[in-house]
Amino acid sequence: MMALAAQFLLRIPQLSHCSCLAITAPQQARIHRTSQARTDRRHSSCRRRPIAAQESRLRHLLALKVRSSVNLDAYSPPPQLLQILPPKSTIRSSEVGPQIGPNNPKFALGMQALLDLIFAVEGSVSEAAKLLGLSTGALSRLILSDDSLRIAVNELRTSKGMKRKAPLFHSFLSMELLTVGMKMVIAAIEITFLQKENSQSW
Repeated sequence: MMALAAQFLLRIPQLSHCSCLAITAPQQARIHRTSQARTDRRHSSCRRRPIAAQESRLRHLLALKVRSSVNLDAYSPPPQLLQILPPKSTIRSSEVGPQIGPNNPKFALGMQALLDLIFAVEGSVSEAAKLLGLSTGALSRLILSDDSLRIAVNELRTSKGMKRKAPLFHSFLSMELLTVGMKMVIAAIEITFLQKENSQSW
C-alpha cells in the first residue's frame, strides 16, 4: 500500500501538466465574458429597483390626490375598480378574477377610480356603495383596509362637510370595552346578592 501511494504522489506533477486540466486563452476569455455579463445583470437589476419603487410611489400619490370626472347618469365601474371590490358585489363578474388587496401594485389604480366615484357622489359612502353593488358596510370595510385610502376618503368627506370614517379597530375596541364593562357590572351585582344572602343566613 505504501508503494502504491508513493507511485501516485510521484505522478501528481505529471497530471498537473496534462492538457485536460489546462485552460486555453479562448476559454479564459469566454469565462471572463460570462462572469462580466452576470455582474452587469446584477448591477442593472439593482439600478432598476429604486426606479420601480419611485414609479410605484408616484402612482400611489396620483391615485390619492388627482381626481377625474365621473358621469353618474351612465356610470360603469372601470376594470381596475372591479378588481379591488369584494366578491359579494352584485356587479362584479367572475371574469374579473380574484380580488386584489392593498399589497398588490394594481390596487392604486382601483383606489383612484373609487376615490373618483366617492368625490362625484359628494363623499357619500352609501351612494357609492349602491353604484358598486355593495352594502355600505362592505364598502366601508374596503375603505378601512388601507390607511391611505381611509385618510383620502376622510379628507373628501370633510371637504363636503360630512363625518369622517373612524378606523375599524376603534369600533372593535369600543365593543370590547362595552362587553368588559357589562361583565364587570354583572359580576358586581352577583357579589352584592351573595353578600346579602350571606348576611341573612348569619
